[in-house]
Amino acid sequence: MNKVSHSCYLCGSVRLSLRARIDHQPEGETDYAIAPEHYYREVHQCEDCSVYNNFHRLLDDDMYAGEYNESISQSTSLGGIEHRYQKVMSLPPEKSDNRQRVKRIEAFYSEHNLSLQDTDVLDVGSGTSVFLGAIKDKVHQSACIDPDPVAVEHAKSKVGVDLAYHGTLDDFPPEHNFGLITFNKVLEHVKAPVSMLASISRLLNGDGLVYVELPEGERTAKAGKIASRQEFFVEHYTIYNQDSFRNLCEKAGFRLMDLQVITEPSGKMTIYGFLTRA
Repeated sequence: MNKVSHSCYLCGSVRLSLRARIDHQPEGETDYAIAPEHYYREVHQCEDCSVYNNFHRLLDDDMYAGEYNESISQSTSLGGIEHRYQKVMSLPPEKSDNRQRVKRIEAFYSEHNLSLQDTDVLDVGSGTSVFLGAIKDKVHQSACIDPDPVAVEHAKSKVGVDLAYHGTLDDFPPEHNFGLITFNKVLEHVKAPVSMLASISRLLNGDGLVYVELPEGERTAKAGKIASRQEFFVEHYTIYNQDSFRNLCEKAGFRLMDLQVITEPSGKMTIYGFLTRA
């Protein structure tokens, strides 16, 4: 396999193997107004930590401050953030990725004799807040943080989230602590997933849990569909398998309690896990 001068977003290794070259926007990918003649990226798998890296310079680093939601609204039929929220929330439970996510968390708490209704939950990168909309009545207090002020205002005024903050985790008030912190398809969107995951340790109660959900790429890669599947779309810098998920948790200072690979009702291939402090 070809070697490149990039370094792995997860572990920093330069031992990388080329898995795909992608020179056109795949069907279904959000349109970020990338000129067709400039569209080029490469997917490399790290030989040390196993994560898939999506290497390119096609997106702005600050796109999640507003451009991301605007691009989704403009390039799909889903409409603005409130319309997308209502559409997802109206799905039957068996067809909703989000409802199944909440169901997984409820089951985990039940299996471990934990009280979800006494738990304060923080959702990092809340976006349309569909997760908090589905779980807020099942927990003691709901909170979110998102870099997009439109998403934060939506969480407060339309979803009824108790605490909604604009900015990054570095901006989050240190006086708040949570029994559950969730990353629902968030860490794949950043180039430093380990440091982002590690940074929430100060906000976690002593016996608190972290729920992490990420795109799973092993089955897609084995099927030879990297260039077309949504798990590898341009906004995902890292795509995971079981080994790389474990490496992410360990490097961020967490212990993995449970790890599962699933296909969601929408067809998305997903890997998720529950974490505690190491």
